[in-house]
Amino acid sequence: MKEQVSTLEKGANILLSLMQLNIGGAETHVVELAKELKRKGFNVIVTSNGGVYVKELEDAGIKHYAVPLQNKNPLNMLKSARLLKKIIKDEKIDIVHSHARIPSFILGKLHKRMKFPFVTTAHWVFNTGYGLKYITDWGEKTVAVSEDIKTYLMDNYHIPAGDINVTINGIDTEKFSPKTDCEDIKNELGIKDDDTVITYVSRLDESRSLVAKQLIEAVPEIDKVVDNLKVIVVGAGDDYDNVKTMADSVNQKLGRDVIVLTGARTDINKLIAPCKLFVGVSRAALEAMAADKPVIIAGNEGYIGLFDESKLAVGIDTNFCCRGCEMSDSELIKRDVLKFFNLDENKQKELGEYGRELIKKEYSVTRMADDSIKVYDWALQKNKEILISGYYGFKNSGDDALLQAIINDLKQYKESPNIVVLSANPAETMEYYKVKSINRLNVLKIAKHMKKADMLISGGGTLIQDRTSTKSLWYYLTVIAMAKKEKYESYALFKRYRSA
Repeated sequence: MKEQVSTLEKGANILLSLMQLNIGGAETHVVELAKELKRKGFNVIVTSNGGVYVKELEDAGIKHYAVPLQNKNPLNMLKSARLLKKIIKDEKIDIVHSHARIPSFILGKLHKRMKFPFVTTAHWVFNTGYGLKYITDWGEKTVAVSEDIKTYLMDNYHIPAGDINVTINGIDTEKFSPKTDCEDIKNELGIKDDDTVITYVSRLDESRSLVAKQLIEAVPEIDKVVDNLKVIVVGAGDDYDNVKTMADSVNQKLGRDVIVLTGARTDINKLIAPCKLFVGVSRAALEAMAADKPVIIAGNEGYIGLFDESKLAVGIDTNFCCRGCEMSDSELIKRDVLKFFNLDENKQKELGEYGRELIKKEYSVTRMADDSIKVYDWALQKNKEILISGYYGFKNSGDDALLQAIINDLKQYKESPNIVVLSANPAETMEYYKVKSINRLNVLKIAKHMKKADMLISGGGTLIQDRTSTKSLWYYLTVIAMAKKEKYESYALFKRYRSA
């Protein structure tokens, strides 16, 4: 794949910040992004409260700073702010990229004072109740890991569409490969060559462990049909003890250790390698596909099922997290596990091969890093605003069509244009057009945005006229005069547009 040409200089210092580095999709995303950015020639620094992936970063030559970003404890947040400020100064950071709500909130406050380019990634949808919406900072530009998260950001935080870039969970297809040697894992876990292994990987927090419990619940019925069944459950969290209690009970009932819990591990590629079928969601499911494993996609958010080409659209739309799908339960899992094992070996193999080819084509770590670099470029350029003035926000279909045409033309000419519309109804304009908007009569705000603007577009037909009213004439002339006074490159467009 041809590498993206970037205005960001090689050797630039990039700070990636997240809550912690334990098992989880966002955590693995950051680790792979950090390693790929380093491979591309950037100097990457990571801050978090630490965890099992710190060693992998340090082995790759990536510096990690321990910062207590794991919770909303006020003392930890104050300490984190002090530490992050020092790190940004000492490491001469060029770009700050945050990957979770708490570091984004703290770094957002620092950004306002220190003026560093600030980017965030949305890996999940957040609870916006109880005022939590107002302690979330999405930076100057935002990366979303799926289209439904992009829609969530626009609907709940009114982030303009042009300020969001959708990326993927990039997977290292060399690390997650059908060629992975797993003999040490088989010896460690007592897996025999004739065992039929199902692997499940996820954090075992209460908010993530539902499918682990449902799979364990289904094991006795699956064991009646599948010979030499072995189920490997990988992960740790605040619900681990409950999951283990369930597993111990099933093992006791079956009279042998069918279910093995490994706890938190970083050698996920080796734990996936011996399995015949994988059950899980999100990034872990993509890693299993990369390893040539058929996958049942199921999580706390919902259930997609045994993955094949017919499930691709819903997988992409939900970032393989099942948001909005039917809810998972043990009967669905049992049904699809047995469905898989009733397939002939060639069909089982085809499912695995389809998944790996999909990952190689669409979910590479190179593409993921290039997507982030693209957003870094947006933030570094600090695009000047483009103000659009006209008869907008009055529910006039002709002028509304003109505004849409202008916005579409600007997006064709310039990627991620920083558009601000002067409107009689800013909230409605932001909601409908997915751009920034301010009240057309708020002189102070207009003056503030004029200072940030490269261009004023005075759009629409018959704006400069006194037939409607002298007040209207003076309004539009005043806006143009304000633009000219700022001595920015200003354009007054008086061309009458025709509807298509």
